[in-house]
Amino acid sequence: MSNLRKQILSKTLPPIGPSSSSSRKLSSDNQIKSSSSIRNYTPIEWNQYFDDKRYITIDKNIFCLYSRHTNDSLLPVLFFLHGGGFSGLSWAVLSKAITDLIQCQCIAIDIRGHGETKTTDENNLSIEILTNDVCQILHHLYNEDNKPPIFLIGHSMGIFKRKFRNLFCF
Repeated sequence: MSNLRKQILSKTLPPIGPSSSSSRKLSSDNQIKSSSSIRNYTPIEWNQYFDDKRYITIDKNIFCLYSRHTNDSLLPVLFFLHGGGFSGLSWAVLSKAITDLIQCQCIAIDIRGHGETKTTDENNLSIEILTNDVCQILHHLYNEDNKPPIFLIGHSMGIFKRKFRNLFCF
């Protein structure tokens, strides 16, 4: 999650619990629901969904990567690119669910200016820079000799993956 998004959300989140002990709501079947189902906004730890969290340094930039099932380097890789204002953790639940269903590796990165990634120019989110970042990360992780099939998956700002249609990083 970007620092800006964290600042905004910290000022606008609703209160965690009910304001009084007499809060009760009617459920869809008109039964009274107690306030015992209090919403909990405590963040869930990354390691409930991913096996590994690591940082790689490329040209003075430090990228945060989350991965699941990367112990078998021959399995296909689902390489996730998150949307603007989010982080690689956006893909946590999907990564766990899909690796429980099929044999694959999942890697989710924090894109420049987001999450725990730290770069020399956090504000430059141009398509060219983001594409270059992803290519450099892929080169850091794989080479021609150990490159499994890689599928780029993105949403929102992560859709810049379309730039990769005719671009091969290897």
